[in-house]
Amino acid sequence: MRDFTRTTGAASWNWRPTAKIRLGAQYTRDTGQEFQAITGDVNRAYAGWRVNASYALSSKVSFSGSATRNRSHREADSGAALSDAFDNDQSYSLGVNWAVSRGISLSCQYNRASRDSSVVQYTYSAHSLGCSSQLLFY
Repeated sequence: MRDFTRTTGAASWNWRPTAKIRLGAQYTRDTGQEFQAITGDVNRAYAGWRVNASYALSSKVSFSGSATRNRSHREADSGAALSDAFDNDQSYSLGVNWAVSRGISLSCQYNRASRDSSVVQYTYSAHSLGCSSQLLFY
């Protein structure tokens, strides 16, 4: 039976209060029904938000950060051989960029990601740190 209806949509907001600061926020929601051959119909609802900011300390040094959260919930229709399930994903990042000269730049970014899930094998927590450089020849 395909009778699952709920609100779906997206909204975003971007603001640049000064020449050095950028702020943004996004929200999305998607709902619907999926058919899974083994389990039958599954009602699903996905919702996610993201906030981000950047700050230009100078023309050569800038900082950035973001936070994201996504939630999914699945409900089995009556008669389906699947119990309700959920996933909650979160991630955070902080970064810095340095334009050493016109053709040389260095950047580093720290990330943290985690997931809570009704399926134990999908639960995790991870941290990463990455740095990169760019050299341009003119």
